[in-house]
Amino acid sequence: MLRSLILPALIAVAAPAVLAAPDQAAAVQNLALGERPIRRAEVVAFVKKQFTRMDTNRDGSISPGEYRAYRATQPAKADAGLGYIGRSWFDKSDTDGDGGISPGEAQARPLRFFDLADVDGDGVATIREQSLASLFIGR
Repeated sequence: MLRSLILPALIAVAAPAVLAAPDQAAAVQNLALGERPIRRAEVVAFVKKQFTRMDTNRDGSISPGEYRAYRATQPAKADAGLGYIGRSWFDKSDTDGDGGISPGEAQARPLRFFDLADVDGDGVATIREQSLASLFIGR
């Protein structure tokens, strides 16, 4: 049951959000909690796309400066939906301590949370699993 209670943390806490452009807001809307089942592959694609947008110098790593610049432009938490990047995202994601976020680091936490939420391990977080997760964290 604990595994089904972690999905909101998947994106709200762990996944980066890029909402600076209207098409980016649509991507977050597609991963809105409780509206439809969410596949693991969608989470991977979501994180990859957003990583690419955060990595403004295209060096394959998100620097502290890129992270701060993104944070300064993202919408308020209430408007950002499940893709809001919190103030501790960088520190929690930089698992090797090298001062940058690699694509693998950006994906690791969201996928770990997704896998915990996907109770039956079928690669899909159902609406029921999302609802249980939502109740657990008070969304």
